[in-house]
Amino acid sequence: MVKINKLDENNMTSVKFCVHPPMEFLYAMYDTAKEEELYKVYEEFNFTPDEEMKNIIGEMRGQLSRYNLSELTYFFYMSETIGHILPSFIMYNPNVINVEELISIIENSDEKLILFYLVKNIINENSIEYRKGFNWNEARDDIPKMIQLVKDTDINNIDIKEKLLECLDNPIETKQRYCMMIRSFYERAFKPIEEEVLEKLQSIKQKYERAFMENPEGFFKSYFKMEVIRCQIHVSYFKYTAWFSYPAEDIDTIGWIVLGIHSDKVFGKDAIRERVNKFFWILSDKKRLNMIDLLVERPWYGHEMAQKLKLTPATVSYHMSFLLELDIVTFQRDENRLYYSLNKNKVEELFEQAKRALLHRGF
Repeated sequence: MVKINKLDENNMTSVKFCVHPPMEFLYAMYDTAKEEELYKVYEEFNFTPDEEMKNIIGEMRGQLSRYNLSELTYFFYMSETIGHILPSFIMYNPNVINVEELISIIENSDEKLILFYLVKNIINENSIEYRKGFNWNEARDDIPKMIQLVKDTDINNIDIKEKLLECLDNPIETKQRYCMMIRSFYERAFKPIEEEVLEKLQSIKQKYERAFMENPEGFFKSYFKMEVIRCQIHVSYFKYTAWFSYPAEDIDTIGWIVLGIHSDKVFGKDAIRERVNKFFWILSDKKRLNMIDLLVERPWYGHEMAQKLKLTPATVSYHMSFLLELDIVTFQRDENRLYYSLNKNKVEELFEQAKRALLHRGF
């Protein structure tokens, strides 16, 4: 992705907000394939999806045959974005905004191109040593070279490596399976809800777009923890919260960021102010300050800390619950003991957010 050094009028237009049907189609498949894992991720953000979303995912799963679901699971197991196959086709077909049209392009593509995207991105995601010096263009139309590359690469999940080699050994069958999977999912599961979901996203897209225009640098720092870059931002219902980026693959493509519709509740101005308020409230108590002071030096066992501070174990546990809620403190069990550790990076981040909130910087 290309970093923007100066936010003049031309650079402002280098960030484009959109509601992109093929990208939303991708995340609908992701949510359906990884429903249980998805909810665990939301728990990490202390965020609970509403019943409407759960019902929509349930409806999509209900429209698929057992075979469709197994194929969805197979491809998503290898790579969470199906080997970046769909994002790669989206990047290299920027004017295609119709899902059926994009599927047709994939169906009419050579199986070598589909496998190339699969191999390249699985290695990028899973290899212990990413092959930066490798000339990827040499392998683009050469399946034997792709096979040798995968065999020579130390991929940290041997099961994924074996499945990838299986796909490369059966290129035509892999393409047929992949195309049948995305075609079936679109026609059975996504198409019936597509119009409703895309319409829902339009007003939310405008909300994020306005927030960006008010303060581009603050928006990128709050939501993405980075400087403003040239990209397209797709506002996604099925991403729901948080974000994911697809960097530009070369100078002829533009990078993408997928931003969940409820990300403002986690990364936005109001969410940050709420965390800062709670952080100051936590620091206002002398007992909690003393606990933090002890944890600066080393992890402490709960009963050991209680004895040192002349408190009851229940009191330590009570105050620790507030520190844990903001991720200021983490814990680890060692047999029957619970050891608390200070998350120094989180404390520094909260102080930085407090400075920005109080001085109205970065919002």
